[in-house]
Amino acid sequence: MLRRVIGVSSWICWSGRLRVVWQREEQQRAAQRWPQVFPPEILGHHPQVEQRLQEMCRDQGITKVTLIPGTVVGFADYLERTGGDPAQEQVRLAYAGEVHAQGRTIAWPPGRNQPCWCGSGRKYKRCCAASGQVR
Repeated sequence: MLRRVIGVSSWICWSGRLRVVWQREEQQRAAQRWPQVFPPEILGHHPQVEQRLQEMCRDQGITKVTLIPGTVVGFADYLERTGGDPAQEQVRLAYAGEVHAQGRTIAWPPGRNQPCWCGSGRKYKRCCAASGQVR
């Protein structure tokens, strides 16, 4: 079962080494479509997510995590097919499980010169890797 990471956002969920994330553009689209679920305070939270991922890996002694990218189109389709309410955590978690089962994942951390997981288009080392350094 996927669970929520408290204090980061209701959209960062985990199960073992799996994490659900909404890349930057998708997060903006989701906030427009479901503002009651994507409040303004969680928009642009990627540096905090990066820091939390680094902390969890350090604490758990792991080096790789699988990120599950949420998409507005995919989530809307899921909601239509299932009749789910986007505000219900169990619905969001079930969607995450479906995305994972379809194999749509991102390996974290990417290589330093690879595109950042957050979808900014910048190299990881110049984006979330730099802003998420645990101090």
